[in-house]
Amino acid sequence: MRKSQNKIVGSFTAKEPKIVKGGNIPEIPIIEVRGKHTQIAIHGIKQLFGDNTQLSLFSDAKVEEFSIATGLNLNNIPKGYGIDLNQSQSRVFEAILKAFSDSNYKGDELRNKATELKNSGININSSRAQEIINPAYKNIEQIPVIKLTQSEIIKLAGYDRTRGDKTDVVEALNFLATKQFCFYWLRGIRGKKGMEKSKSGDYIKEEVMEVGTLLKIRYVKKEGEDILDYYEISPTACFLDQIKNYFLLIPENWREDVKQITGKKASIYTYKLLQWLRLQFEQIRTYNANKGHKKKKKFEIKKSWEEVAITLKMPVSIYKANKPKGYKIIQEAYSVAVKLGYLVKVEDNGATDILYLNELFYPKPGELV
Repeated sequence: MRKSQNKIVGSFTAKEPKIVKGGNIPEIPIIEVRGKHTQIAIHGIKQLFGDNTQLSLFSDAKVEEFSIATGLNLNNIPKGYGIDLNQSQSRVFEAILKAFSDSNYKGDELRNKATELKNSGININSSRAQEIINPAYKNIEQIPVIKLTQSEIIKLAGYDRTRGDKTDVVEALNFLATKQFCFYWLRGIRGKKGMEKSKSGDYIKEEVMEVGTLLKIRYVKKEGEDILDYYEISPTACFLDQIKNYFLLIPENWREDVKQITGKKASIYTYKLLQWLRLQFEQIRTYNANKGHKKKKKFEIKKSWEEVAITLKMPVSIYKANKPKGYKIIQEAYSVAVKLGYLVKVEDNGATDILYLNELFYPKPGELV
């Protein structure tokens, strides 16, 4: 790793760039890659974000068709593609993915796929159900199940063992195990000679959809007692699909870095923006690594602040009905991203913001073991 002339402090340089309007790009912070990372499937992490295309593609009829065909009982009706989590739910979910990542997504045991689907309410004996559910699990041979105690999850999520923290964790687990979402992702098609490509060099992709909860959780009680012993947990398909070769590496301490800059009151949209920037960098890097793409993309993102708000799933009641509040939230998120080194700078050109990704900040293949 190259050494910066600026002293590294935490995860950002002591000489921090600023949000500017126009002008030259300031010196790029060079960030050392260190510490442990959590491996998260890109198909899964994309569920956190939205766009206008997704809004137009979604329909209640698709959810209803999935339910009827598979026999899945709907506890709630998803109102769009993807997931929307609050801070506590995000922290607990990430903590559980960390446990899976540490086990190389093998968990404590690997279980039969058909049995696990049946236990989650899918009618696996129906040919129509198999036709609907099989695409989501095509690349998944077995379902990993991890066993965690409540105290282990609290520790993994970085909570203190206070009564309030315990309540937050229990409520988050209940949400992750019961709230149903409509997952949608595009997946490259693997042929006999590798991933299939079009004449233009782009990967050919297929649409995949599943309705269900983020986690399947079984509550295991102590023998002969009505007391929780541990949880048996497995993730939904999009967080397992192609996990071995299509994933993001998220530093385990990334939330602590945000707290050092903002204190404990950072907006949920600040955290979402930072995750989205990691995803954007990896997508541009992957595109540029494709030899079929002769014209490489710049590590820049051009969007209006409203488009960024939609991507981060900010409700209309904020970014449209209360624009000053929405604008302030996004600008504060930009500021944190610059201070931490995710971005070199942000240019405000009026109708569009240009976000300059810091190429030296993000881990690349081969830099981490």
